[in-house]
Amino acid sequence: MSNQPLISVIVPIYKAEKYLSVCVESILKQTYRNLEIILVDDASPDMCPQICDEYAANDDRIIVIHKDNGGVAEARNAGLRAARGELIGFVDADDWLAPEMYAILYDNMLKEDADISAGGIIDCTGNQRIARLKDHFYLAGNTEEGLIYINAIKYMGRSVWDKLYRRELFDDVSFPPNFYVEDMAVTYAVFVKSKKFVFDSTPCYYYRHLEGSRSKNSEIVDVETPKYFYNKYYGVRAQYPKAAPYMLFVNFLSYMRVYEASLRSRDSEKYKNYRKSTREIIRNNWKYIVDGVSDQILKISFSQKLQFILLAYFPLLFHAVYRLYRFTKAR
Repeated sequence: MSNQPLISVIVPIYKAEKYLSVCVESILKQTYRNLEIILVDDASPDMCPQICDEYAANDDRIIVIHKDNGGVAEARNAGLRAARGELIGFVDADDWLAPEMYAILYDNMLKEDADISAGGIIDCTGNQRIARLKDHFYLAGNTEEGLIYINAIKYMGRSVWDKLYRRELFDDVSFPPNFYVEDMAVTYAVFVKSKKFVFDSTPCYYYRHLEGSRSKNSEIVDVETPKYFYNKYYGVRAQYPKAAPYMLFVNFLSYMRVYEASLRSRDSEKYKNYRKSTREIIRNNWKYIVDGVSDQILKISFSQKLQFILLAYFPLLFHAVYRLYRFTKAR
């Protein structure tokens, strides 16, 4: 273990009493032993603070931070400030890890001399477990290729928790508070700073889909997130032209979700100007996306193309089709 660099694993915790023990036990059972496990209790109102303290009393690799409630971004930032490791990992408190996850990620990082190492994800809904990639996939590449594959949806994804990072990537990067998808903003920032990444689709990270979780709440009308990532796309378009269409495609999916949420909102009229600007952005860029995305990496479906066209040029028809879809789904 003395030859292994220290990995600081940061776990933000809030109202996770039902799942926390499974999460922590999966980290403790990692075959990679040189870990510093930072449990950040974000003033959780349940038994999580006591559970954290009990684990810390029984394993000296565990550090507990009790802090005032500030949200997941501030909790992760508190973990980063406390971290002593050369390498950084993140785990959400309702998820869990395969025993070999950090061993695989570290071995691949060492082999490829990479700054970021990503692993495969298993989506968990109830008793169902589905790996995002059925066939094994291994890739090592540069910054631009990394930006392509984190936006290719089925590969690495834009969240922080399926990856291992060199600590220096976070020297001037932190999680933005009061931001709906703060981890995705950080993922972009550290991939742009990195020189090389490696991705091994061996299923390692068990991502638990929970009803009512913030990331699944389709009723939230978050107009700022699509704008933020649209500006990011323009910021890297000249430097990484091959990656830009992939970034913009995922951004458009976000625009579409928020657009639809605005139609469902009781304050729908409030978002009229947002919907107008969304239509203009999609109308000006959708063909650029379709022409720039490789079907071998990311297959844009006919349905998605049709939605772009209807929204950009025939918004009333788009609204009618969407309402019909909602009505049919509700029956």
